[in-house]
Amino acid sequence: IEAEIGVYQRLFQGDEHSKEIDELRRKAVDLMVILQPYHPYLTGSVLEGSAGRYSEIDLQLFVDSSKEVEIFLLNQRIEYSHSVPRSERAEAVLTLSMDDTDCNLIIYPIREERVVFKTRSGKIRPRARLDAVRKLLLSPLGELDKCGDGA
Repeated sequence: IEAEIGVYQRLFQGDEHSKEIDELRRKAVDLMVILQPYHPYLTGSVLEGSAGRYSEIDLQLFVDSSKEVEIFLLNQRIEYSHSVPRSERAEAVLTLSMDDTDCNLIIYPIREERVVFKTRSGKIRPRARLDAVRKLLLSPLGELDKCGDGA
């Protein structure tokens, strides 16, 4: 299904889709810079390039306690809400809005940072650090390196 969505987007949305993906990735970079102390990784449809106009940005954070991130956001006057984690590994999910785009901060214990995350079908879930996302924005095709970790 994912491959077919990609084909559809390339055929029928072309430049418009590329611009939307770039804008979502730029927002992700801005947020990743702010959240740098918490080891952020971009993951999901924004990283993979299959996101649509109303897609959410998913960032994985790795910290000793989710309370650290909550206190940080409060101190920065960034409003957020709690969402239900989709994974039993996740300690918490904090959702915030950035220029009309919802961003999910999926918080894991620090010890999970070196774990390879997989999809329900068993495929490695790609993720990328800040530098890799910046490189992705500079690449002419904006395509994800298939290494899976973006390191």
